[in-house]
Amino acid sequence: MAWTEKVQYIDDLTGEEIEEGDLIVLRFSVNGEDFQIDTTEHGAATFEEAMAPFIQKGTKVGGRRVRYGRGPAKKTNLVDVRNWANANGFTVSDRGRLPLHVIEAYHAAKE
Repeated sequence: MAWTEKVQYIDDLTGEEIEEGDLIVLRFSVNGEDFQIDTTEHGAATFEEAMAPFIQKGTKVGGRRVRYGRGPAKKTNLVDVRNWANANGFTVSDRGRLPLHVIEAYHAAKE
């Protein structure tokens, strides 16, 4: 019997399917707790618009800005990352979230 597996990305805000190339993972912190959501360019813009008043009045306290999947410079094809990772000594599953260190290593190797 033959079977296939399909990796499906779902927008955490709308519940709609996201094409892999349109996936944006937003990471943010509130009251010392870290969060992340999977969304699209539209969802990211909505989030950033809602946060703008707080960001404008807030004081940056450190950290770095990581935006994988945003814009042409950081467009991340997760299938390519998985293939690269498995070929370069990392063990990653065929589905689910990729560890940040794997994505960072992929980008570092491609630079």
